[in-house]
Amino acid sequence: LVLFGTLSLISVFSSPHQGRFVKIVAGLLGLELVLQIFLGMFTIWSGKAPVPTTIHLSCGALVFATSFFLFLSIYRLQNSTTTALQTSPSKNAIIG
Repeated sequence: LVLFGTLSLISVFSSPHQGRFVKIVAGLLGLELVLQIFLGMFTIWSGKAPVPTTIHLSCGALVFATSFFLFLSIYRLQNSTTTALQTSPSKNAIIG
């Protein structure tokens, strides 16, 4: 999970095609993943006490929601780019 999250963040931040908003959401996701890892360690060290476990699960739901929001943001950006390319007139088009 850590490797997948790191590779995803590197991919988003290194892409010149991703907008500022997408990069902000990806940075937020990275922070949430780090928090989730530390909460998981604390949950184990505390003997699975109810409060840290509940916070860990809540943070996991937040990570899931943020990941889905990031997916939708990237999909919308790519879909609008594809639509714009399909509707733009070609330089080689013959106008009759």
